[in-house]
Amino acid sequence: MQQFPEGYLNNSTQSIHRRFKEMRRGDKQLYFDVDEIEDLTYYYLENGEISIAHDAINYGEKLHPHAISLKLFKAKVFKKKGEIQRALNVLYPIQNIEKNNIELQLLIGECYCKLNKISQADNAFEEAVKNSDNDKDLFYRIIICFQVQLEFHYVTKYLKKAYNIYPSDTNIIFDLALSHERIGEHQKSISLYKRYLSANPFSENAWFNLGVVYTKIEDYTNAENANDFAIALNPEYKEAYINRAKSLQNLNNYKGALQVYMDYLEVDPKDAEIYVYCGKLCEETGDYNSAGRFYNTALKLDSSLPDATAGVAATLFFKGKYEKSSKYIKKALSLNSQNAEYWFLYANISIMKENHKSAIAAYKKTVEIEPYVSMYWLNYADVLLLYKDIDSAIDVLRKSVKQLPKSAVLNFRLSAFMFIIEEREEGFSYLQKGLNLDANSKGYFTELYPEAYSDPTLKKWIDE
Repeated sequence: MQQFPEGYLNNSTQSIHRRFKEMRRGDKQLYFDVDEIEDLTYYYLENGEISIAHDAINYGEKLHPHAISLKLFKAKVFKKKGEIQRALNVLYPIQNIEKNNIELQLLIGECYCKLNKISQADNAFEEAVKNSDNDKDLFYRIIICFQVQLEFHYVTKYLKKAYNIYPSDTNIIFDLALSHERIGEHQKSISLYKRYLSANPFSENAWFNLGVVYTKIEDYTNAENANDFAIALNPEYKEAYINRAKSLQNLNNYKGALQVYMDYLEVDPKDAEIYVYCGKLCEETGDYNSAGRFYNTALKLDSSLPDATAGVAATLFFKGKYEKSSKYIKKALSLNSQNAEYWFLYANISIMKENHKSAIAAYKKTVEIEPYVSMYWLNYADVLLLYKDIDSAIDVLRKSVKQLPKSAVLNFRLSAFMFIIEEREEGFSYLQKGLNLDANSKGYFTELYPEAYSDPTLKKWIDE
């Protein structure tokens, strides 16, 4: 089968193309050999003219009904049209004729991938590799197919095969390092990035990626160092500044983290997002005045930033300015209504304003958007108890432990509620779960049910 480079259209192809167009406009039947039909079909597929490609391959099949290469092209046309099963129906009969045809196996694998039949795709690709001369392009064709399906374990599998054949190919090393990171094999990723950097020490992207992996394993010192190299190589590398600042923040070096952000603002003083990061950092350290200034600067640069608007709301909340805080959080929610943190803040503001209905509605929305944060459920249940609706509070906590069965905090809290309504058997059940998960969190039980200390059985449980 002929192979054509991207954008291929030489004089011969132009002539074939012109003849085919003339034939389609008239009634005269012209002859095209197999290579010419392949040429036409390839050209139209590459240019997105799928219906004409289909016409070309159908006409070619009439002229050359036994040409295997044209059947493969017909399958490609069906695949391009999204008619995957029709493509496979074309390919299946060929398997009995050309079992070792690499292109056939690749096409079958690609079709299975699109149908999300990953195991069958893998089998077809294995056959293609077995019959190939281990060409790098073949491996990458398979890899791209699995990447599209987000099947990174299979991406890693075929990158490993390529790496075993081309162990010095830096592109493969880099891609394999990234793939190991994606499937959580961080030490292998680090080792490969280091190998890549030994050959390409001035790769800012490799240093940055290495920093990301170190961050994932909570090695913040090495993460900071890697990002330092990335910034040294590219002083405008925004993501490296952000990751370096976060590494310092995780090392409790808030002053150093803020300085990193300020360094980037010297590169781009109008980056509103960086001002938001500065605001969040100051907010975390309790410096609400500085946080507010940073958030307001961000809003002057970009009034549509929901995080900056919510940040202003948070600083006002901590200053006790609940009316102004409410105004800003409502604006943030109008910009992004699917942010659980905004709804959580709105709920807390509503409590301080004694707007009970708004608080409960906001907590409900919070856990709908983000059901995997125990603090959200805990506050939701506690505010229902505050408003004397213990039945609803218990219902909320029952839902919470279904979402987070390994949360000691929620099991302890639900246990306390059970004892409050004198459902001791169920109370002991949740208390036992909480103690098994994390006995150090039992304060979430005793603070709500201090009567436990005057109950000999309960006291024995919680004192053990």
